[in-house]
Amino acid sequence: MTWHLMTLPLAFCAFWILLNSWVKETKWRESFLLAVLGTNLYLVVITEVLSLFPGLIRLNVTLAWGLPVGGLGFLLLLPSTRPRIRLPKISLKNLGWHQVLILSLIGLILLVVGITSFFAPPNTPDVLNYHMPRVMHWIQNQSVRHYATGIEFQNTYPPAAEYQVLHLALLAGSDRWVNFAAWFTLLASAVCASLFAKLLKIGKTGQMLSALFTVTLPGALLLAATAKNDLHVAFWVLMTLTFMFQYIYEQAAPLTLMAAFSAIGMGFLTKTNTLLFLAPVLIWFVIAFLKQHGIKKSIHWALVAVLIFSLINAGFMIRNLQTYGTLVETYQSGRHLSEWISPRGLVSNLIRNASFHLQIPWPEMREAIQLTFLKVHVKLGIDINDPRTTNEGYFSILPINTYENFSGNTLHALLLIPLAVIYFFQVRRKKPLVRYLSPLIFSLAGFILYSGLVKWQIFGARYFLPVFFLAAPVFGAVLEKISSKILLGGLTLLLVYSSWPWVLSAGLRPLTSNPRFTDFPSIFVADRMELLLGAPAEGFPGLMRLPKIAEELDCQDIGIYGGGAATEYQIWAVLNAPFHQYRLGWIVAGSPSSGYTDPTFDPCLIICHDCADDQLTIRNFERFLEGGRFDLYRPVNNSPD
Repeated sequence: MTWHLMTLPLAFCAFWILLNSWVKETKWRESFLLAVLGTNLYLVVITEVLSLFPGLIRLNVTLAWGLPVGGLGFLLLLPSTRPRIRLPKISLKNLGWHQVLILSLIGLILLVVGITSFFAPPNTPDVLNYHMPRVMHWIQNQSVRHYATGIEFQNTYPPAAEYQVLHLALLAGSDRWVNFAAWFTLLASAVCASLFAKLLKIGKTGQMLSALFTVTLPGALLLAATAKNDLHVAFWVLMTLTFMFQYIYEQAAPLTLMAAFSAIGMGFLTKTNTLLFLAPVLIWFVIAFLKQHGIKKSIHWALVAVLIFSLINAGFMIRNLQTYGTLVETYQSGRHLSEWISPRGLVSNLIRNASFHLQIPWPEMREAIQLTFLKVHVKLGIDINDPRTTNEGYFSILPINTYENFSGNTLHALLLIPLAVIYFFQVRRKKPLVRYLSPLIFSLAGFILYSGLVKWQIFGARYFLPVFFLAAPVFGAVLEKISSKILLGGLTLLLVYSSWPWVLSAGLRPLTSNPRFTDFPSIFVADRMELLLGAPAEGFPGLMRLPKIAEELDCQDIGIYGGGAATEYQIWAVLNAPFHQYRLGWIVAGSPSSGYTDPTFDPCLIICHDCADDQLTIRNFERFLEGGRFDLYRPVNNSPD
């Protein structure tokens, strides 16, 4: 870890200490989550402001993160403010052995996933396609302004999670730490789940169990070692509801309210589908706020919410408006929206989305369930793969797998069904009932709303992580009522044991290579580049020879050509760009972003991803090396020595 990178955790600690010291009646979990939020808001400010110059370079970013650390140090030197500085107090006294066991298991899981995050390259297909390439372009351009690209949603998609990745990569000078953006989000989600459980009047053991439920979800475990953003969505949804609960039922403080509004803004800046899971929460909150404060104050705070949301998303939206004439990306998002919003379409999507979490190990049972679902669709008079409600893939119930794009949360889903019934009878006489039923109401409402408005797709399991995060307290509330601590400890160990394949044998980045779950060797012995490629390097001669050929030609400007499915980050990684002397840029024309082509960019090589066999030339470049999925082109009448 470079000293530049150390400024990030130090800055977070400074935020946490300052918030814990100056926000009245704040316990360590509230101040921790406020620090997570404050750090992310500060990160957005740093990124947007430095991009104006452009000045998004390591020195400037390091200095920016050093400011809160320096501010805390300055306050510690002043006699008048030193006594007010309070470190967060996390009390571990008077814990039973079963509670120590739960906390130890949570820590163990986070430790092992953290090891995976460090050693595994960012090799999920979406990450290779647009998550990581956009970060590399930003670092190269020293700005998050739009750039010429053949993958337009590198510009248009919300960037909050990638801003985190950007700072980790820029400060580290490599991609070694980029997966820790998601890993830390899982840690924060566990803290938030426990606080949400506390607000539901669930005991200490139940709060810990709620956190354990969160960190043992297969989808969360797999995403926590990637550079994807779906885990962030679930966290911001959970945090929004938690702070809204804090405001309505515990302490109606303006800071709590602004924190909730900021979490909404950060969620939207991460992924626009955040609003689908938040819509039921927002409807409840508006009604509850109106009852508490009346119309006048509600209008006042609604304007504040719009202002906060707009300020957080302003840079992203303005850039989209300038380039594409729309505040948010519309093509991909529009393609995902259901074209048949009807009761039958809803039932179809509810069945198929629920089937993501029926990945059982018995083929005959999977086939029987799948046949039953097909018969239901026949009765409904619709095709189970109706294009009006289906985006990508053909319906089938997949076997147990450890790939983040396909893995469901089967055990957790099956557990929640009986636990939800038990929980309902536990709280049915408590008032206000909506408070205690909220884990059931909001998780189910989000699942139904998303299923009704968004098309089904084969890799959609990960989109429902917010549903499980919101339902986590149900697990804690029911299991903490078990009187036998030995039985409770045994069930806890069983849950953790059941999650171990997703902890140890992730399909694309296994710590231990279990042939039942993955074809990849362990990340401890595998070549990092081959893990990034997903296959032996010999199958990519064009890509692997690119650095040597560029060196022989003394070529620093390298063009990229290909379609929207290009795994572009593999090119950056093999060249160690933008941390080396190379400069990469897309060869595009006639697209919305083509106007951002740098006039000083003069490529002396072009690498083409999945070019057709008859693509012998690109502009005034000719193909001289057929390189698997990456062909190389040189200027006509020019060749390497």
